[in-house]
Amino acid sequence: MAVETKAYVIGLLESYHKRMNQIALLHYELEHPANVSPDEMIGAMSLGHGDGAARGKGHISNKTLYIALNYQEQADRINSEAHEEVVDRLAAIYTFTDGPQP
Repeated sequence: MAVETKAYVIGLLESYHKRMNQIALLHYELEHPANVSPDEMIGAMSLGHGDGAARGKGHISNKTLYIALNYQEQADRINSEAHEEVVDRLAAIYTFTDGPQP
């Protein structure tokens, strides 16, 4: 048991600077999140997912209405998922640090 504890502590000491840099970076990402802007979301949602079928000249697409109704909800969902991912990565680092108790 003492050999495992010693190896664990040595591993923590060797990876200390890397973990501290990762923690600092993740805290920065939490404080300054990379959010999807409404313009980016509108651009992504307006890209065609056509099935290759030809449309008649008189056909009017309902994409504009769909985009107007849903872009903010989609942007909020993507931003929330990005925030949760950063929190999960930060929790994993802290969990690793807390590791098995000697």
